[in-house]
Amino acid sequence: MCAHGRIPAHVITRPARPRGRGLSSSATETHQVCLQRDIPVEAPETLTGSSLKTRLSRMHPEYLVLADYGGLLPDWLLKMPSRMPLGVHPSLLPKYRGAAPVHWALLRGERETGVTIFRVEPELDAGGIISQRKISVDPEDTVHTLTEKLARAGGTLLSDTLTALTEKKLKPKPQDESKATYAPKLKKSDGNIRWGAQSASQIINLIRATTGWPSAYTFYRGRQIKIIRARAVARDHPAVPGTVLAADPQGIEVGAGAHILKVSVLQPEGKRPMDAGAFLSGYRIQPGDRFSSERNGKN
Repeated sequence: MCAHGRIPAHVITRPARPRGRGLSSSATETHQVCLQRDIPVEAPETLTGSSLKTRLSRMHPEYLVLADYGGLLPDWLLKMPSRMPLGVHPSLLPKYRGAAPVHWALLRGERETGVTIFRVEPELDAGGIISQRKISVDPEDTVHTLTEKLARAGGTLLSDTLTALTEKKLKPKPQDESKATYAPKLKKSDGNIRWGAQSASQIINLIRATTGWPSAYTFYRGRQIKIIRARAVARDHPAVPGTVLAADPQGIEVGAGAHILKVSVLQPEGKRPMDAGAFLSGYRIQPGDRFSSERNGKN
C-alpha cells in the first residue's frame, strides 16, 4: 500500500461482513491497515450513492487503483481519474482472469505465475496490459504463501509503473484474447478429492490451492476428513484409488493412481487438525480401508 513512499489519497474497501463460527462482523484487512496508518478509508455498502461520487470528484484523482475489491465498479468511477483507472491482478494476463487466479495457478500445477498492472475496462480483467512481473511458484507454496508473494511483487510493480506512466514511458497494450483463460471463484465442492479421477500430484495441488477454504476433503466411514498435508510417493504397481495401503504415526499411505499419497496431517469433521499418529489413535484405520469421494462410500 505504501511502497516506495507512495500513499493513496483515499481508499475504498468492502464493508464488514460476518466471519467465523460466531459470525461476528470484521472489517477488511485493508480497512484495518488504513486506520493504523491514518490513511482516509471508507467501506460503503454501495458505490451508487451521489454523495460518494461528489466527495471523490472533489479530490480530482489522477489514478484509480483496483486491487482485490471483489465487485463491479460503476462507469462514473472508471471515468473519474484524469489519467486512467489501473488494476493489479495476480496472474500473467490474459491467463487466469477472474476471482481466483492464485487458486487456479496452483490447481493447474503452474511453476510460474506473476502480477499484471492493466488498464481497467468494463469487461472483466480485459483491459490493456501496462506492465507485468513473473514470479516462481515453489513446490511448497500454498494459496496463502503465493498470495503474499504476489501482493509484495504487485505493490513494487505498481509503484514502478506509476513512475513510468508519469514519465510517459509506458502505455497499455491490448491483451491477446485467443490466450485468455478464466479462474472462477471456488465452490465448496471444488475441494472434494476424486480418488478415481485425480493423480497424487493433482491431489497435492488441490491441497495447496484450497488451504483454509474450501480445503481438500474426503470421506471415511461417513465422516468428512480434510487432508491438510501430504506428499506423493512412487509405487511399483498401481493401487486401487482411495485404498489405505499402510498406516503408522509417520503417515497414512493411500492409493492414488500410479503413486501413493502419504498423508501426514488431517482434520476430522468438527475437530482441529492433527498428525497421522493422533488420527490413528482415534480412528484405528487399517490397510484395506477406503477413503471415498462421497459420504456414502462411493468414489
